[in-house]
Amino acid sequence: MQGRIAQTTTVCSYDRAGYGFSDAASRPSDAANAVDDLHRLIERAKLPVPVVLVGHSNGGIYASLYARTYPSEVAGVVLVDPGYAGQQHFERYGLPPGKAAELTAANGRYIADARVCLDKAKSGELLERESTGSSCLDNANKADAVLHAALNSEKAQPKYYEANLSEFENTFGSVTGENVNDHEAYFEANEFGSMPVIVLTAARHPAPVSDFSSEEQARYYAAWKRAHDVIASLSTDGKNIVVPNSGHFIQRDQPATLVRYVNEVVAKVRIDR
Repeated sequence: MQGRIAQTTTVCSYDRAGYGFSDAASRPSDAANAVDDLHRLIERAKLPVPVVLVGHSNGGIYASLYARTYPSEVAGVVLVDPGYAGQQHFERYGLPPGKAAELTAANGRYIADARVCLDKAKSGELLERESTGSSCLDNANKADAVLHAALNSEKAQPKYYEANLSEFENTFGSVTGENVNDHEAYFEANEFGSMPVIVLTAARHPAPVSDFSSEEQARYYAAWKRAHDVIASLSTDGKNIVVPNSGHFIQRDQPATLVRYVNEVVAKVRIDR
């Protein structure tokens, strides 16, 4: 995405604390700290503001909170199948109680798996990556051998799963059932004024369990779509668009669509200014 959009405007991407080439996180990997880190980064890098923020999944929560916290520094946002406050409250999805409980249990497994991977990273077990075939690493292997090696090198470091575990706990709920990001991510109607806001919703967003009926899957997806409609309504210039033939990673499934809508927001804010 960066190369394509860079034909229109300056594009910057970054690794959050603990990921990629960034240093290990020194505090919880929650929405408030992600916003604070990004604000410091933009200031230290002396990037011109206001910026257009593009965030996918959890990055959508962070981008939205950034726009609320620093409204004068954000010209527009594009949210790619974003997370949102209350998304883990499955009892509100119109599902049978047992199915809502299954989804909550799946969240618990995400956290448990990340904790196991962190222990393996700390022990050095993930450094034996080519022989372990560990689910904590890039398996099945990426076709691009260089990318495969880079991803494994990143995930073998404890700092990766320290940040990953903290993010999961703050997003999916800790053992006490709290979702820290929920405390930061509730918004009021029209809170973003006339700031351009585009929400891209995946055409397929199946529940992370295998035994849901088609009706239950439809209810799960409808709740996700309704939430994205609410996010779009935070601005008088907001819209939610379902991207055909896409799953959660719209940037991978329909990259040209994402480029189109980012460029649309960039062009709009240039005219406005």
